[in-house]
Amino acid sequence: MRLPRRAAARAVHYTQQRARAMTSAEDTLAFFRRLQQLINKIHATHDIDGITPDLSAELCGLLGCDRLTVYQLSADKASLVSKIKTGLAAFKPLKLPVSKHSIAGYAVMAGRTLNLHDVYDESELHRIDPELNHQHGVDRRTGYRAQQMLAVPIADEQGTLLGVLQLINSRHGGPFDALVEEGAQYIADALAIAMAAPARPAPDAQADPQQIARAIALLQHTASQCGITGLQVVTETGSRGETRFTMTGTLPSPH
Repeated sequence: MRLPRRAAARAVHYTQQRARAMTSAEDTLAFFRRLQQLINKIHATHDIDGITPDLSAELCGLLGCDRLTVYQLSADKASLVSKIKTGLAAFKPLKLPVSKHSIAGYAVMAGRTLNLHDVYDESELHRIDPELNHQHGVDRRTGYRAQQMLAVPIADEQGTLLGVLQLINSRHGGPFDALVEEGAQYIADALAIAMAAPARPAPDAQADPQQIARAIALLQHTASQCGITGLQVVTETGSRGETRFTMTGTLPSPH
């Protein structure tokens, strides 16, 4: 028996939609799994200076950005100083004012995330604040032109601002999407712990229960986003003292 042409077309369209939804769920799950791995690496560094260029490059790869900079708020809270920067290893630390004259500075001053399509588009900047400007001098100094930019404030659990995570130029050519913005926020939360921690050797004790709780919350959020049911999370301590997470559940199946 044959389906009428329109019914057959609708069936094919529905099947394609379900296939895309499945792919999207699997891609989202893979993104959050990789995100958790990188967050674990950040926690394992114990302080902001322990984050290596290789780890920075991995963060760029996951978030789909060309360059990444982590700024820390100065002691007098008047400026931001770069602690981590990809693609600019030969340059001295970058210093930006905490003011409306830099995007990262405005993000920490206002305590809000900025996701910009084009930092050279003054109309886009002025829709956020009439006095907001991009630091063109940084581009001239480095010879690298920024276009898309995502600036995420880094704050501790009490809301105290510590710095800014800045992503520059999406590798996909468009603005940073909601998934990347969400992932960047989780990374900013992990960086806040690293910034707040004094430099110290790796402890022999097991991982901080708060860190484990945050990791489990992220996995639960991932499951919810992907439509996973029957989620179970098991933690165990590895041979080097690291905490390992195993997540099992059922992906939504096409009908």
